[in-house]
Parts: sequence; C-alpha cells; structure tokens
Amino acid sequence: MAFSISDFNDLIQLLNSNPQLRDELRRVLFTEEFVNLPQAVQELAKAQQAMAEAIAALSAEVKELAEAQKRTEARIEELAEAQKRTEARIEELAEAQKRTEARIEELAEAQKRTEARVEELAEAQKHTEARIEELAEAQKRTEARIEELAEAQKRTEARIEELAEAQKRTEARIEELAEAQKRTEARIEELAEAQKRTEARIEELAEAQKRTEARVEELASALTETQRVVAELAELYKLLNKDVAVLKGFMLEQRYRLNPGAFFWREYRKLRVLNLADLDRVDEAYARGEFSPKEWKALNKLDLLLLGVTGKGDERREEYLAVEISWVVDVYDVERAHQRAELLRRLGYPVRAAVGGSAILDDAKARAGALGVIVALNSEDDDDGDEEA
Repeated sequence: MAFSISDFNDLIQLLNSNPQLRDELRRVLFTEEFVNLPQAVQELAKAQQAMAEAIAALSAEVKELAEAQKRTEARIEELAEAQKRTEARIEELAEAQKRTEARIEELAEAQKRTEARVEELAEAQKHTEARIEELAEAQKRTEARIEELAEAQKRTEARIEELAEAQKRTEARIEELAEAQKRTEARIEELAEAQKRTEARIEELAEAQKRTEARVEELASALTETQRVVAELAELYKLLNKDVAVLKGFMLEQRYRLNPGAFFWREYRKLRVLNLADLDRVDEAYARGEFSPKEWKALNKLDLLLLGVTGKGDERREEYLAVEISWVVDVYDVERAHQRAELLRRLGYPVRAAVGGSAILDDAKARAGALGVIVALNSEDDDDGDEEA
C-alpha cells in the first residue's frame, strides 16, 4: 500500500506524542550523524501546526469582520476577496511543504546509499594501513560535511520559526514566509547537489583505493626481488671476502718466501727456501710408519720451510725454520707452527718454530713467548724486522 502524505502526517503526530517510539525509529533509520534530521522534520511539523492555528485565528477574525461589515456590502466584498487570497496563499504553502517533505525523503535515501558505500570502503580499508588513514580522513571530511548539513538545517529551522511568527502578525508576512520557503527549497537543492558530490567523491576514493592496492602489490613484488638480489649480493660478498682473505694470505706468504731474510735477519743468515721433499728423513720416516696420516698431512701443509745459518764463530750452525703465515696471527697459528716443528725435531732436524703476519693477537703473542716461537711481523712500522717472543 502506498504511503501518502496524510499517513506521513499521522506518523509525525504519533512520533510527537511518543518520544520513545521516535527515538527507536531514529535509531533504526538513521546514523548518529543524521540524528537531528528527524528532529528537524518534527519541528517542521510543529511549525505547520502553528501555521494552521494562525490560519484558524485569522479565519475567526474574518468572521468577526464579516459580522461588523454587514452595514456595508462593499466592505464585506473586500474582506471576502482578501480571505480568498489568503486561502490560496496557504494552499501554495501547503504544496511547498509537501515538496519539502518529499525532498527530505530523497535526502534520507541518498544518505542510506552513502552509508552503504562507506561500509564498502570500510571493508577495503582493512587491506592496507595506508588505506585506513586515507579513509579515516575521508570519513572526517564526510562528518564535517554532515555537521555543515546539520548547521544548515538548524538555520532552516530558525528561518521557518521566523516565518511562523510572521504568519501570526499579518497577511503580508505570509508572503514573506512563501519567499522564505522558496529559499528553503533552494537550500535543499544545494544540499542534494552536495550529497551527489559526496557520493562522487566516495567513488573516486574507491577507485584510488584500487590503484593504491595495485601499487602496494607492485611494491611488494619489487621488495621481494630486491631482497633476493640483496641476498645474492651478500653471498657474493662472503665469497669475495673469502677470496680476498685467501689472496692476502697468498701475497703475504709470497713475501716471506721471496725474501725471508727481511723478516729473520736478526738471528739467521743465508736463508733459503726448502720443500719438504728436500728432507730425506721425512719421507723415509713416513714410509716406516713413524708418522700418522694426520701428522703427515700437517707436515705437508707447512706454509714455509727455511734453512739458514745462526750463531757466531765456532757456534755457527745450520738450523731450520718451520713458519706458519697468517694475515692476523692467532693462538691456533702459534700452536700449529710449534707442533709441526716438533714433528721435524723427532727426526733429528734442528728446527725452530716461527709465525709471520701483518699483526698478532695479544693472547697469541703470549702463547708464542711460552712456547719459544719466533714472531716475525710484516709491519711497516716495525723497525726491528723480527721479534723473538
């Protein structure tokens, strides 16, 4: 069944007489932002009722004037014509009121569509934190716009109140009320246009959200690719670092091999580089099983084997040096040189252990002193050339 204007007026009267029902209807139909809209409609109905009362009062006055004007037909005719004009103007105001109520209904429907759209955007906001911030800002702007609508509605209600008071005073005030009604309709049209712009803006925000999500996906893919490249670079850096360490060790070992006298000049002269194969007793001892496979492997990994002359006068003698070389000498290098020198001493060779490098750790230096291992550093600021721990 269609909902007529009279039904609407009945609903307004029912809501006016039952505050609880009015609050419940407001809670069901409207959001909190539009809570003032039902109140505006109610007060508009009150204004209409006040207008009707004013018209009734005016009709009573006309009747009194009709009784008084029985003495002259001309006066009665003038009052009758004036009454007709008043009633016609009231009809016009009633029609304008109907249009206002219909427009309010349209705004309510538009608000429902807006709320439904906002819900969709709220779902979209869950995807990214950046989108939540954007929609929060959009919501703030929407709430601000609703506040503006509420303020405009208050101004409209104030204007309607002024028109109602003017209606009570004179028929000329009714004309002013009609003009005010036209301005109200124009304002409602402006609000409707603003609502359309709000809905269009929400659509634009939705499209922007889609583009933002697509961009986030692109950035996520790019980040994944970047992380993969960084991981590859990290692996390459490890390999490069390892290769550089090997190269530095090799270059340092070559310096000791090419010019051993520059490092051991204090105690040794006529130093020359030997290979393990130059020591016959080593190979024979391995053949007889005097070395375990582990010891034989350790001997063959000796970085540098030197033979030189040490001592003076009648004490001059040949002596071997078992040298371990590392860029930074640690305790393990010291002990390894000592152990490999001990393996050669077992065969009767006069051998001393030595370590070389660009620097030596403090605990390694202390360990070298305890084991009697020679420390010969490749340091530019080391004027002494070599140092016996």
